[in-house]
Amino acid sequence: MTRSRDAAEAAQDPIRALAVNEIQQFDEEYAAAARRANEEAKFDIVEIHGAHGYLVGPFLSSPVNDRTDEYGGSIESRAGFCLKVADALIEVVGAGYVAIRFSQYASFQSTEGVNADTLSIVSSGYVLSEIERRAN
Repeated sequence: MTRSRDAAEAAQDPIRALAVNEIQQFDEEYAAAARRANEEAKFDIVEIHGAHGYLVGPFLSSPVNDRTDEYGGSIESRAGFCLKVADALIEVVGAGYVAIRFSQYASFQSTEGVNADTLSIVSSGYVLSEIERRAN
């Protein structure tokens, strides 16, 4: 159990994995936020922030992501959420206006000292090659 999970349980607000339908709602919410950023706020670029424990990062991290559904297991599955978000943003604002940030050495949810890179070079390469493929 992680310190975050312990603290959440002590506050009687237990941490739980998102249900698949909740994950799918985030795809739509990311797209809606990108649309607002682009059309209303006139941002030059939108960023998928997957570093520092933000939502995308834990999905990519094998020490943290212990899901047994379509979003867990292999890097292809763990990357599914990130890539669906990327697809949604590319559709809304165009590939030239989407950035992604993640850190292969992030530590969150007490994963410091885990005997595996949070996001290995191979995993990083897979995600980046898929993002590049989608952008072209």
